[in-house]
Amino acid sequence: MGKTEHQKLKILYILELLYEQTDEKHAVRMRDIIAYLNQKGISAERKSIYRDLAAMNKQGFEVAYRHGKTGGWYLAGRPLN
Repeated sequence: MGKTEHQKLKILYILELLYEQTDEKHAVRMRDIIAYLNQKGISAERKSIYRDLAAMNKQGFEVAYRHGKTGGWYLAGRPLN
């Protein structure tokens, strides 16, 4: 994965996606996160995104995963605006 000037913004873009488009009833799959980042000009691998999601949790952002057919990642503990 090549470094770009936007690469440092990756974790912020992931947080933006989770904040604007997710809650307990509305999750996004990993492929959606990757596609969102690609739209922002950032290439990312699943493993690096998993590390970013773990870092968000460590810093107090409640990022959760829902299993199942409608599963995916979401920012828990608040309603979708």
